[in-house]
Amino acid sequence: DDDDDDDARGSVLAQREGPAAMVVVDALRSSEALQWQRAVGAPVLAVLDADGEWHEATVAEPLDAAGRQAVAFREWPGKRQRCARDAVRDASRLVDDDDPDDERGAGECVLCGRDCARLTFHHLVPKEEHGRYAAPKKPPAPLAASGKPVMSRHELKTHGVLCCRPCHSAVHRAATNSELAATYCTLETLAAHPDVARWLAFARKQRLPGILSAASGSTRDASSSRRSGAPPPRSTARRR
Repeated sequence: DDDDDDDARGSVLAQREGPAAMVVVDALRSSEALQWQRAVGAPVLAVLDADGEWHEATVAEPLDAAGRQAVAFREWPGKRQRCARDAVRDASRLVDDDDPDDERGAGECVLCGRDCARLTFHHLVPKEEHGRYAAPKKPPAPLAASGKPVMSRHELKTHGVLCCRPCHSAVHRAATNSELAATYCTLETLAAHPDVARWLAFARKQRLPGILSAASGSTRDASSSRRSGAPPPRSTARRR
């Protein structure tokens, strides 16, 4: 009844933190009582119909009368699609441990093996988890098993891999920071995560826009830098 609904909404609000107005807005968005109009050009994640997977995109048009969002996929210039509301997420709301200082120069992504113009540093133990595992506390089980009885904060800070932006985003879509720290804190365990492995199998068949030529060091044009200019074939994969 109405009283039960009010109690449920009150419980949701009580569990959230932040300015009162944003708490209310966030709760309404989560309950889908509020239809949120995103700005054209805003970064999002959207489910591509062809493979049922989440990909980086931008808002192409305002919501239509049916509440669907038109998006443009970054990996395939010119590829647009109208998505249902639950098939689009704000990229800014993803849990990540990125820092502008973690952006590096050109090189090869250690995950997918592609050459790219700008690598990012992924902390295999995300920074927000360092207090839980820094010496004198024990490191995560996979690291302890590899012969590291303790790790200082500096060691945790430098324990990571250089990867391209799409792979870095895929990693953080696959697991929370606490899960990454506890279970996927080595390159081997991370690459074995089912969602990461599925992403890598796809990514290794693609080339990144603006990758560097290994022979000349010059930047290739995005339109000629792909082995395949089309999205992956349609599959029956379920959305996560």
